[in-house]
Amino acid sequence: MPVQGLSLEAHLIVDNNVLSMLSQYFCDRLASKCPAGERFATFKEWMGRQLDVIRQFTPDAKLHSTTCVANEFAPAGAFFAQLKPHELEGVKGHVRSLLHQTAANSTRIAAIRGLPGVPKKLFGPGGVSDNDLSLAVRGLELATAGQPVYILTNDQGLLDSVTWLRTNTSIRAQYPQAGLTQGLHSLTYFEGVHRNCKIQTPHMRDLLHYALAQHYGRLELRGTQKGESIMYQLLQINENLMQSIEIKLAAKGATP
Repeated sequence: MPVQGLSLEAHLIVDNNVLSMLSQYFCDRLASKCPAGERFATFKEWMGRQLDVIRQFTPDAKLHSTTCVANEFAPAGAFFAQLKPHELEGVKGHVRSLLHQTAANSTRIAAIRGLPGVPKKLFGPGGVSDNDLSLAVRGLELATAGQPVYILTNDQGLLDSVTWLRTNTSIRAQYPQAGLTQGLHSLTYFEGVHRNCKIQTPHMRDLLHYALAQHYGRLELRGTQKGESIMYQLLQINENLMQSIEIKLAAKGATP
């Protein structure tokens, strides 16, 4: 059951900020509920389950990333700060191992930056990084197989960049299936999975409320166009969640 016509079946590319969001959520919401000696193992098992839930909708049973983006992952929070160096490296290595990694294609990244009419705000200095662009390139490559590709990210700049690339004439000449590549806020996809009854409502609601609280706390984004765009997306996801809950309750003969 898709969200607003969104099919869940697609190749998935996962950005580092999605992994960071999940690990921070575990640290702030769940770690204190685990016995101190079991938190490390519990986190690894929990993170694996979160990613397995979305992996089941992929045609290749893989969650794609590029090596440079996977290597960015570094869990933050009080729980992870208490780990010994070798334990922290173990966390990083475990999470990275859950991704299918490929090398970034620097030649194609440079070619994108050199396209005629490329928006400097997006692709110039201060815009999307080479690491982030490596995910967009990987998405275009995967789309050549003729199946949808979703780049799951919480980075507004990358979302905007993918939107521009998938409709650009030069890109479509090189990648005729570029339109199959789409950037999605990670929680948009997670909510679609929730509507499909693969994520329980309390968990989905708490994860979304956590993301909203985190966004409220980012003072540097207040009053900016980027901040407003992120807030709009989160509120839209919340509206989708409320609709999903109503649908589920109606199916059970209950009322909200």
